[in-house]
Amino acid sequence: MDHARVPERDDLAIRTAASAAFHERARRSAPLGVIGGGRYWRPYPLAIARAEGARLWDIDGNEYIDYHASFGPSVLGQNHPEVREAVIEAMSRGVLFALPHEAEIALCERVIECVPSAEKVILTCAGTEATYHAVRVARAFTGRERIVKFEGHYHGWHDAVQQSLKPTMDVAGPPEAPHTVPVSAGTPAAVTALTTVLRWNDAAALEAYLAQAGDEVACVVLEPISHACGVLLPQPGFLARVRELCDRHGVVLIFDEMITGFRHALGGCQELYGVTPDLTTFGKAVANGFPVSGLAGRADIMGLMEPEGPVSYSGTFNGELVCVAAALKTLEILEREPVHERLFAVGDRLAAEINAEAGRLGLPAQCINFGSMWCVYFTDREIVDYRDIAAFAVSKDTGIDAEFQGHMLGNGIYMQPFYANRCFTSYAHTDADIDRTIEVVGEFLRTRGADIHRAYEEAYG
Repeated sequence: MDHARVPERDDLAIRTAASAAFHERARRSAPLGVIGGGRYWRPYPLAIARAEGARLWDIDGNEYIDYHASFGPSVLGQNHPEVREAVIEAMSRGVLFALPHEAEIALCERVIECVPSAEKVILTCAGTEATYHAVRVARAFTGRERIVKFEGHYHGWHDAVQQSLKPTMDVAGPPEAPHTVPVSAGTPAAVTALTTVLRWNDAAALEAYLAQAGDEVACVVLEPISHACGVLLPQPGFLARVRELCDRHGVVLIFDEMITGFRHALGGCQELYGVTPDLTTFGKAVANGFPVSGLAGRADIMGLMEPEGPVSYSGTFNGELVCVAAALKTLEILEREPVHERLFAVGDRLAAEINAEAGRLGLPAQCINFGSMWCVYFTDREIVDYRDIAAFAVSKDTGIDAEFQGHMLGNGIYMQPFYANRCFTSYAHTDADIDRTIEVVGEFLRTRGADIHRAYEEAYG
C-alpha cells in the first residue's frame, strides 16, 4: 500500500482536508511527511496549528481536548503562561552561551533537592542522550559491558537500548528467555549481543540471570512504570527486589524517569516507591515542553563524567539558557501548586468511571491509570508485562485500538495513535474535560461492544 496516498478517512466526524493537503506537500521534503516515526499514522497525521492549556487546534480549525501532551512533557498544560514569561525574560539575556552560567547550576541544585538519587547532575537536550550517558558511565564504573533491560521498555533510540520494544511473538522467543530483538535496521549485531532482555515484573528471572552472568553486567535499566506500554505497574516489591539483586552483584541500577520524573512527583517514582537507583534519567515534564533532559546519580559514579573523570561528556546545547529557565519555572510551579494531588485525583476518577461502565456492560476492557497517565486495554485479563498486551501492540494503524482512537478523535479528543492507548492528563484539564472524556469513552464501549468482544477473541482465541 502507498501509505502516503491513502484516501482521506471517512470514519471521522471532522473535516481534515487541509491536513491531507499539507501531508502531500510535507512528504516531498521529509520521510513520509513527518519528522520522526512516532508522529505518523495512516492515512496521514493531523497538522497542528496551535496549543494552549488542555487544547489543540489543527489547521482545519478542529479543536481537541489534548491527551497527547507532546508525548508527555506538558504536565502543566500547553504553553503555560508563567513558563512562557520566564522564557521571554531569559531571552532578553541571550539564548545560548555554551559557557558556564548561574541558571544551569541552579537547575542542577533543584534536581538534587528533589530527586533522592541525585548527588551530581549533568544536563542534556534529548532523553536519548541522557540514557546513552547513563549506560556509558555505568560501563566505565563497573568495567563491564553487558546491560539488562526489560521487554517493552523504551529508553531512547541508541542501539544499546532500542531492543525488544514491541516484538511480535513469532520473534520474541520464549517468555522465560526472551530474544533480544533490535528495533531498527542498521543496528550492529555486536551491539545487540551485549543487551539481555528479560520480562518485566519477573524478579526470579533477573535473579537467575545475575546468578549466572552478573559479573558481566554493567547495569540494569528500567522504567519504574512501563509507560512505553501504557501503564504497566511494577508488582509489589519488584523494584525493591531489583535493587537488592543489583547490590548483590555490583550492578548499577538505572531508573529511566524520563516520563515518570516530575510528572508523578517531584522526586519521581523513586520517591513514591521508596527505592533509590544509582542513576536517574529525567526530562519531559521537568520543563513543560522545552527540550532539556539530564542524568543524575551517585557522586562516585557521576564523578567519572568529563571533565572530572574519563567518560566523555559534552554538547553545544547542554544547559541552553531558555530551556533551563523553563525548567526552573516549571519546578517552582510544581512545588507551589497542588499539581500532583490534582492529577492523581482526576486520573483515579477517570479510570474508576470507565471501569464501572465496562463492568456494567460485561466487556473485556479496563482502564489502568497511575496519576495523570491512563490507558484503556481491550482485555479483562491481568496485565503484568508486555506479552499481556502484545496481541494489541502489533500496529497503531489497525485493530480495536485504532478504532477507539478514531472514535475519540471524531468526538474532539486527541490521543496520539500509539501501540497502546496511552494518555496524559495535565493540570490544565478541567472537570468538564474529564466528564466529556468519560462520556466519549463510554459511548464507544456502549456502541462497539460486539467489536470489542471480537477483537478479544481474535487476540486470545
